[in-house]
Formats: sequence, structure tokens, C-alpha cells
Amino acid sequence: MYQRARWAVSIAAALICGQAKAQVESTTYVQVDHILVETQESALAALNMIKAGVPFHTLAYRWSEDLASGKVGGQLDVARCDTYVPEFASFVCKAELRKPGIVKTAFGWHVAVVQSRSSDQQMVAPPNPALRAPEFKPTVSLSCGFPGVPGSLPVEIDLPNRAARFATRLALVQSSEVEFRLLRTNGVTVVIDRTTGLAVIYEPGKEALPGLTCRTSSQRLF
Repeated sequence: MYQRARWAVSIAAALICGQAKAQVESTTYVQVDHILVETQESALAALNMIKAGVPFHTLAYRWSEDLASGKVGGQLDVARCDTYVPEFASFVCKAELRKPGIVKTAFGWHVAVVQSRSSDQQMVAPPNPALRAPEFKPTVSLSCGFPGVPGSLPVEIDLPNRAARFATRLALVQSSEVEFRLLRTNGVTVVIDRTTGLAVIYEPGKEALPGLTCRTSSQRLF
């Protein structure tokens, strides 16, 4: 399912092309921003971060599985309500303006916020063209693997932007003096000790998996 998020086109196209149409007012137009994640727990975490002051667009840059809209802060183009798949349409046609909420569709869990809505399409404010994701510039590059197991996983961390790529997938970074905490949208958390390079993988519903070792490109523990 989440291969869709790697496509060059936006998930938005699929959201709009749902076969079943929602029972909503067909003359209502909306401009919506969304962050797509894989689990309800990740959606709740994203919503809590937004409520705590993390800008919606900044979180979309770092974390949304919809890479196309994520590059523009999660913004979707102005569209008529009934052109979205039913669950998404019902939410965006009724939600309070500029109040983020959570909705589930076949594509995953969306943290969505309706920025503008009107029966007159010309009155709906379009996406902000100035919103563009900052360039991902790794400040830490690691190679992680389990001793005795062939192969390794590349981990790149952009500390200023609190973003990471873990085996090519996006992750949000929470860092301290002692550890990097990489949060993926499927609920998996990887905690890397900054002194030893030892890491533990936490996956919902499973026991913690220790033993992962991360090294810098020069093979020294960082």
C-alpha cells in the first residue's frame, strides 16, 4: 500500500479518483493540507506535536508518506468536496476551519486541516506557492547493521531540520546529548546511542530488538 507514497505523483490524485463518491454537498470547494502516516498511533503523535507548537507544514516536510504534497508542506490543490474518497470528503466538508483532525482512508491515516472552504471556487484560497521543503542536507551519515549479518542499512540525519532517512524511508528525529531517536510513520522507533553507536529497534506489539550497531562512514563508532 505504501509504495504509492513513493510515486512521483501525489496521493492526492488517488484520493480524488476514488470509485465511490461521498454523500456530501457537490458544490462545496476546499483547500486542504494533510500529513499521511501509516498508523493511528503516528497520526496521534503528529497531532500532538502540532498542538504542542510544531508547524503543520514543517511536520509535513519531514514526515508525510505522501512525498509529493509533503514537499509543499502537505498542501493539496483546491478541489470539490465530492471528488475525494468518501471518508476524506466527509471530513473536509464538515471540519472546523484551520483545526487539524484525523481521518482514515484506504491509503492510511491522515492528519488533515481545512484551510479554506466555500461554495464559490474563486473564494477558496489556493495553496501557498512559497511553501517548499528545505533541502535535505545530512549532517550525520551512518551505516547500521547487526553483527554477523551481511548487509547494512544507511541512515542519514539532517539535524537542523530534525529529519532522517532510514533505509530510504522518512523518519522524524528527536535528538539529545546522549541519543538519536528516529520515529517512523509505521510506529517503529530506532534509538541510537550517540556514544557507543549501539541501537535498539522498538516496534509496536513486539519485543525490543537490541544489537543494531551504527557506525560513521569512516567505520568509527561516533
